[in-house]
Formats: sequence, structure tokens, C-alpha cells
Amino acid sequence: MPEEKMNPSTTAQPNFQELFPPGLQLEEEKIVQDSHLAARIESGAMEVLSTPWLIAFMEQTSHKLLQQKLPHNYSSVGATVHIQHLAPTPVGTKIRVQATVEKVLKRTVYLHVQAWDPIEKIGEGEHQRAIIHIERFLAKVKKKNPSP
Repeated sequence: MPEEKMNPSTTAQPNFQELFPPGLQLEEEKIVQDSHLAARIESGAMEVLSTPWLIAFMEQTSHKLLQQKLPHNYSSVGATVHIQHLAPTPVGTKIRVQATVEKVLKRTVYLHVQAWDPIEKIGEGEHQRAIIHIERFLAKVKKKNPSP
């Protein structure tokens, strides 16, 4: 008997609270490259890790944490970031970035994010990610694409 193709609008949604219990955590290491410096991306004049790149590292780690548990037809997108950049970090420094699930409400995952260099905490804050069904998300994007 041929396998029926499931319609994504009628497919049961995963239980995100079960997939992402509070305390679920991922920690990654990153190396500050020249391209990550504030002076290079013009977000500042100093030759230190830029705030936009610190936030990007935190988002990358958060995305990877969630993607490890999501079904293949789901992903997550950044929705909100509230980050404090606490200390400067020079090029070549290895930093640790940690994302920890705090709670899940419907399709929104609330995470606490932190980062350290070898000396001190360099950043921390809150990050929210929305769980999306990839096919439905791309259909919305396609409606906004002006090209044929």
C-alpha cells in the first residue's frame, strides 16, 4: 500500500515542552577572528569582539541546541535578544558560549545565554526562539518574494 503524504497543516505538532525541558543546555567554544572585531564591522572603533558577533555566537549555540531535538521538518528562528556585553575580548581568544532552556510557551523557547573568555564572563542575557514548521515558513517567505 503506498505511503500517504501527510499534509503539514493537519500533522500533529510535537510537544515542545517535552522536547525542551528547563535546564537543557549546550556549550560551544568559538575563536574570536579578525572578522568578528568591532572595528572590522564598523559597530565600534576597538579591535575587540563586537557585540553583533557575540549575539550571533549566542544565537548559533541556541539554534544548535534546539535543532538537535526538533523533528526534521521543524527549525527555530531568533525572535528576541536582550544581551549585555560585559567585557572586551581580543582577537585569537577562545570563548565559551552557553545556551540553557528556561521555559517553553506554545512555540516559543526562552533561553538564558552566557559567554566567557578565559578571564571572565563577557556576556549574558535572554534569547527567545520561535519554533517553525519549515514548509509553512518557506511558503510565507515565498509570498513576499517579488521575483517570479
